[in-house]
Amino acid sequence: EFLRYCKFGTLQYCVVRPSTTLAAILLDVLGRYHESEINYRYGYAYILFVINVSVGYAFIVLASFYTVMKLKLKPYEPVGKFLCIKFVIFFAFWQSVVITLLVKAGVITAMGSFDANEIATGINDFL
Repeated sequence: EFLRYCKFGTLQYCVVRPSTTLAAILLDVLGRYHESEINYRYGYAYILFVINVSVGYAFIVLASFYTVMKLKLKPYEPVGKFLCIKFVIFFAFWQSVVITLLVKAGVITAMGSFDANEIATGINDFL
């Protein structure tokens, strides 16, 4: 039962992430996504919330799995590998959130023919 819980907890992200990407594409086509704009009339804030909950849940499940299986996993030294992967996912996700907040705070502004949201998208894609 515990392993099924752990399997579901980690694999749910593999379903949620592509689903939110497809939802973002659909909302963008319909003009309702507005990336880098935290406004509850548009889909970006909701998708951001769903991804955040999914990543948080997967992280909690993996931490629970490690806590229970610590002794059996010790020969493989998984902590460094686990943290490395989690930091990549964590920083990639929160990087976009921080850039969005910088646009909202007026730190990132329009430049030339690009508006602030386009600049933010470019910075996020570059990083």
